[in-house]
Amino acid sequence: MKGTRIFIGAGLLGLSLSAMAQSRTMATFADPATTATNMFTFTAPQSSAGPLGDTGSLIGSWSANGLTLQTPGLNGGTYANARLVVDNGSGGAISVNNGNTGTGQIRLYNGAVSPSNLLFTVSFQNARYNPVSFGAASLLGNGVVFSGPIVPAGLTNASFAFSFANQVVSGNSLNMTASFTSSAVPEPASLAAFGLGAMALIRRRRASK
Repeated sequence: MKGTRIFIGAGLLGLSLSAMAQSRTMATFADPATTATNMFTFTAPQSSAGPLGDTGSLIGSWSANGLTLQTPGLNGGTYANARLVVDNGSGGAISVNNGNTGTGQIRLYNGAVSPSNLLFTVSFQNARYNPVSFGAASLLGNGVVFSGPIVPAGLTNASFAFSFANQVVSGNSLNMTASFTSSAVPEPASLAAFGLGAMALIRRRRASK
């Protein structure tokens, strides 16, 4: 019986350790807009293919109620009326050249946009902007780093994606709404601790019988 207990515990620990390399959802939200509310704006220069092309600039924000942010992989919970800012990190628009963006930031807040309400920041070296003319419009990040008050240490292989909807052309600009998801691989130590905790729980339950 003792050998069986050790085998079961070791098996759980092995499952935990094997999960180390698996990516987990960090934060996500559904599209908060029911109409073509201006959440993101892609602006194209007059000399380009226009707002349905892939060269110009992109900026986004959400300051109304209705954005429900879920943070299953972070040290937070669910935030019913989160706020969103997406820019180049200095308040300006993100440059887009043939679908490839410059550096940028995604910042999410618990309530009003202010440093004291910041939940986390997603910084990216570049991203791939796929315009609506290519099919499903999206923004996919590369060189992604999570930081902020509710972000656990040791996240690796981070990524994010915006899926755009409700595109409306206005002059040389394209207004869109979006849903968001992000993922990363948690720190191995935290997963190993989970496995060891599971083993200890099995021992306690067996001992009480």
